Order: sequence, then structure tokens, then C-alpha cells
Amino acid sequence: LEQNTLTEALPAQKQATEALEQGLQSLVEQIMNQMAQQQPGSGQNNGSGQGSPLPTSQDPLGRRQDQGQNASQYDGDVQLPEESDLQRAREILQELRRRSGQKTRSLIEQEYLKRLLERF
Repeated sequence: LEQNTLTEALPAQKQATEALEQGLQSLVEQIMNQMAQQQPGSGQNNGSGQGSPLPTSQDPLGRRQDQGQNASQYDGDVQLPEESDLQRAREILQELRRRSGQKTRSLIEQEYLKRLLERF
């Protein structure tokens, strides 16, 4: 291109483009193979030579998909608050509301309480 010979540059450009396409295809195959190895229960190859993994019971984020719509998407590692925790949260919220209604508090404290209450 520097010598203004466009016809001689076209074959080199075509060769470079083909090399990029081959590299991209190789990268895609490597990624697909890695994904197939990381997902338990998936096949290594579907027989077509493409190396694409078979569907599994997990979505890309690792959540189970084989459960019904009403089933929990968590693996049981989520703890629900107990009644005493809920009661304590209600008491704190009530106290915040009570204090925010007191006009004798400083302006800074009133604004702080307002910001807290906006969140809950």
C-alpha cells in the first residue's frame, strides 16, 4: 500500500483475513472444549466435529434449571431471617420514624434519618 500498488496488496490482505478467521475458529473451539470440560454431565463432542457441549441442568450462572417455576433457584445456602430478626428490624424502623418526627433534632440528624427512611 505504501508503494501505491493496490493489486499486489489484495492477495496479502486476503491471506491475512483468512489467517484471522482460522485463529478465531481455533479460539472458539478451545473455549467450547473448556466449557464442556467445566460443566459436569455434558458431552465432549456431539459427533459433528464441532465440539459443542450438550445442554446441562445449569444455566451459565450455575443455577439449577431442572426445577419447576416455583422451586428455589438457590442451593440452600441462603438463610431466611428468623422472627426475632424481623421483629428487631421493625423496632428499629419504628424508632427511626419516631426520631424523624421530632422537630427538636438538629437539621443534620433530621436529614440523616430521612435518608435512612428513604431506603426502607
